Amino acid sequence: MTDNPQIKYYQSLLAKHGNIREVAGWGGQESQVTRFEVFCQQMPLTDSDILDVGCGRGDFLDYLKSSHRVPKSYTGVELIPEIARYAQTNHSEASIVVGDLAEVCIPQVDYAMASGIFNLCTPDHDTWMKGTVERMFQNARKGVAFNVLSRHAPKHLDGQYYADPSDWLGWCLQLTPFVIFRHDYAVHDVTFFLFHEVAQ
Repeated sequence: MTDNPQIKYYQSLLAKHGNIREVAGWGGQESQVTRFEVFCQQMPLTDSDILDVGCGRGDFLDYLKSSHRVPKSYTGVELIPEIARYAQTNHSEASIVVGDLAEVCIPQVDYAMASGIFNLCTPDHDTWMKGTVERMFQNARKGVAFNVLSRHAPKHLDGQYYADPSDWLGWCLQLTPFVIFRHDYAVHDVTFFLFHEVAQ
């Protein structure tokens, strides 16, 4: 696990800042909120059972509550134990699971989402990313949402993964014919929504 580049990255941020609040890894709160709002525009999350993969500090749950979209239940999966403890301590109503999605026990939910977790390059990135989305889709009764940096971003940074939206759209359509594709909210980002049935 110590060779995992995501663990190394976030532990380096913890060592640098010494403060859980500084380790989300987002470019800024505005970009984080934009991604969260895109999720909410396509999925009726109020009173739903939600799985948040790579939940970090629980910022998405905070956003749902502040925007009056309180879920019925919230389960977060977080790779970094220190961050998971922070999320659980500050969200007593949530269930925070520590570990890799591929290795932990998670409940069936209505919707599963992942925001920002695919942005750092990892070994065999496409295989890991596909496996993660597939597991999310298997555990979601209604649908899944995930975002990733787009290959069409005007600037590419070292160590970041930039997905080809066309390739990933084609892959998503192999899982389900009910797919929504959003590339209209930021120049560097794309979000995919996969549903088991026609989106309501």
